[in-house]
Amino acid sequence: TLCDHSPALFVALELGPDLPDDFEAEAARWEAEPVKVLVLPCMSFLTNKKGYPVLSKRHQSVIKRFVKFNVQILVSGKVRHPSGRKVYQQYLRHLYSTVGELTSEDEAEAPYLDFLQAPLQPLMDNLESQTYETFEKDPVKYEQYRKAVALALTDIVHVRKPGALPGKVSPWCKLKPSEPNLASVEAVGPAAPGAAAGADGTGAEDSGDEVYEDLDEAQLLGFDGSGASDSAVTGCTDPNVVEVVLFVVGAGRGPLVRASLKAGAEVGQALKANKAKVTLRLRVVAVEKNPNAVVTLRSLVAAEKWANVKVVSSDMRTMPTPPFRDMADVMVSELLGSFGDNELSPECLDGAQRFLKPGSGISIPADYTSHLAPLMSNKLWNEARNQRFPAHEGGAAPGQGIKGFETAYVVKVHNGVALAPSQLCFTFEHPNLEWPEAVDNSRYRSLSFSLEAGATVHGLVGYFESRLYGDVFISILPDSPNFSHGMFSWFPLYFPIRTPLRAEAGEDVTVNMWRVVGPTKVWYEWAVATSHQASTLHNPNGRSYWIGL
Repeated sequence: TLCDHSPALFVALELGPDLPDDFEAEAARWEAEPVKVLVLPCMSFLTNKKGYPVLSKRHQSVIKRFVKFNVQILVSGKVRHPSGRKVYQQYLRHLYSTVGELTSEDEAEAPYLDFLQAPLQPLMDNLESQTYETFEKDPVKYEQYRKAVALALTDIVHVRKPGALPGKVSPWCKLKPSEPNLASVEAVGPAAPGAAAGADGTGAEDSGDEVYEDLDEAQLLGFDGSGASDSAVTGCTDPNVVEVVLFVVGAGRGPLVRASLKAGAEVGQALKANKAKVTLRLRVVAVEKNPNAVVTLRSLVAAEKWANVKVVSSDMRTMPTPPFRDMADVMVSELLGSFGDNELSPECLDGAQRFLKPGSGISIPADYTSHLAPLMSNKLWNEARNQRFPAHEGGAAPGQGIKGFETAYVVKVHNGVALAPSQLCFTFEHPNLEWPEAVDNSRYRSLSFSLEAGATVHGLVGYFESRLYGDVFISILPDSPNFSHGMFSWFPLYFPIRTPLRAEAGEDVTVNMWRVVGPTKVWYEWAVATSHQASTLHNPNGRSYWIGL
């Protein structure tokens, strides 16, 4: 505090001969400090059977923990071996060599360690091709989506054609055998903004063919090349066919489409293996607003000869509502941010909910939760303080403005540590049961954390966890049993505070977090307090950081 948390001030940590039993927990806390040097007195070394200096397993563990921070090691004190300091150097080199090689995941994440990134503005900006390419390489995310879609399709088959597949409906399934699947049921809910109203005022009368004229297709879901099919006109009446309409909203360049088609093929193979006289007919509608991604997606559909996939170039929030026969049995999206809702997934999916068949439509993801924990990281706090912003964005000289402390950042936390187990913050479920009458995506949460050891709070770290469908999850929540190992599409979200707060062991840290929804933007406001100190309210009225609708 006396040096104003200067980034030029570093720590030399001395490891004496007797480390306490609980030093692993203490060493973890030091990971949040700017440790530059580990000091090893010669008396901390033991002597092995051959008379050479070695370190205890506890000392070795601490050194290996700090190798990732590129610390220097200083051997101090009187040398206790006749060959001098070189034997200590040889041993330490050997110890370093026992630290495992970097995994491919570690190598991919290395450039992003403690590097603050502004979150995406997916509704205001179109993603670049390089961004899509990075996300598409995730080996875990799309496999989890494939599993979720396959489980949803399996449940639909179980409900509509009992006995066609082995097993039974999953306990998460809300479908009923009596759910309608014909065109005799009209769409419900509000028409999209700008859509022409039908005779009943819902927009259902004119929401079929002509609203998709920009596609140069007579019907949205006519997949035989003629622009019409029996199912698109009357609904599927073949008793041996289970027809499922699946919407991918925010389809990007097609990875979710591919995962959904794989899931459909998997269920189809299961039907054949069970010798069922039933086939699955999957019809996919891919909705994407980014014109560049649409070009790539249409090329992919043509190259892969996906005859059952149609691409719609439109914003999901304004695309007109299809008639019931063309509404989605399953709607799949990947609109989540590092904090779950921080890329406006709730607003987007509420806007697209009219595509889902009322009462029976399945949303993937089904729900997502955000989680918070107090964070200690001198490194990240100084990075936030030194952020540069353009003058028209409220920028100021590094270290002199407030915008850097009132912006949430995506970051792979490296030189930092959560000071307490994370707690649930906000929850969103889809389909939204309040839709369309009383949708309110604003939220407020007050959380209290008890610290086991004294520490300095430099801000908050946010995570998310999402249940895609059933027991299939994606999660970046470190202490969750559903944590997605190997998934790199999301890093945590860092909420800095302007003045770090000192908290003693056993003291409670109170966090207040607001999600505020305005006519044109959504933003977060946050404040942190201990029993003797309180921060200011950060980002009031979204003055520094917001996500545009």
